[in-house]
Amino acid sequence: MIHSFSAPSLKTMSQLLPDVPRIFIVGSLQRINFEVLSYVNGINISSDLVTQNPKLISQLHALHQKVFVWAEMNESPKLWNWLINNDVDGVVTNFPARGYKYKLAKTGTKKYVVNKDGIYFGRVPTTISENPYLKVTTSKELNFLDPVHVSSAVIASGQTFYQIGDKEFVPADLVSLDLQPEWILPYWNLSIINPTQNPIFTYNKPDKQSGKKNQLMPRKHYKILGVSGGVKDLWLLTDDGWVKSSKVLYYGLFNKNTFAYKNYRKLDPAFRQTNVALFPYLPVKKVPNKSFWSTYSDVNAVIFNQR
Repeated sequence: MIHSFSAPSLKTMSQLLPDVPRIFIVGSLQRINFEVLSYVNGINISSDLVTQNPKLISQLHALHQKVFVWAEMNESPKLWNWLINNDVDGVVTNFPARGYKYKLAKTGTKKYVVNKDGIYFGRVPTTISENPYLKVTTSKELNFLDPVHVSSAVIASGQTFYQIGDKEFVPADLVSLDLQPEWILPYWNLSIINPTQNPIFTYNKPDKQSGKKNQLMPRKHYKILGVSGGVKDLWLLTDDGWVKSSKVLYYGLFNKNTFAYKNYRKLDPAFRQTNVALFPYLPVKKVPNKSFWSTYSDVNAVIFNQR
């Protein structure tokens, strides 16, 4: 790979070594023209040009050019956190060790265009990160029902993050692209219960492929900490992990004068959760199975007034 400030030199190298990549180093947009682009494979631009022209990287990519960035580098993580969020093909740096650290962090990640509006449905605020690779945090937070616009999704280290702004990323689990607040608020302050006689498994993420985490026990109330998914595929977050809404009962919607009940009744049936406890009860305890001789002994004890 040849990096050069000289366009004539790169033109000559394109004839002498046509198979070797040729990168043109520029500090001004005036040096980039279609003649130069005809004999180079990429442009090495200053970080200042990228900052001043946000669309420059995508424009050069559209012209089938690799994009490298150079700067007056120092050990500032701020500069690296900015560079790693741009779709550049490489960085020219005086600090290869730091660059390698970020390369490893970004290796194996995938990025997808989303371009949808969403809402944060977490009971506890979540901190916004500067990038999803090393999770460098900012002072900003998302709070319950905050609206966001998701431009893209990044999968890093097995976790999905949504990009909600320039250098702003949040975990995707509690951001729904399909739910409206009025579909969730009737249940938000209810507890949920396991309606069966056996434990129900919870998961690490709102996805059964994420692996089991814990269990919800019968006859115990659990608080809803967040929701994810859509009306027909709703997941609920508890202290013990994520559980499918269809596996539990919403408990506490008994008073017809409450805000929750009135808003539940207003919902279009298509958006209602139907797994709602109708009466203030808890599932009965499981009747223990007894052996024949144990039952025989109990019956004899009653017959002969031994109990």
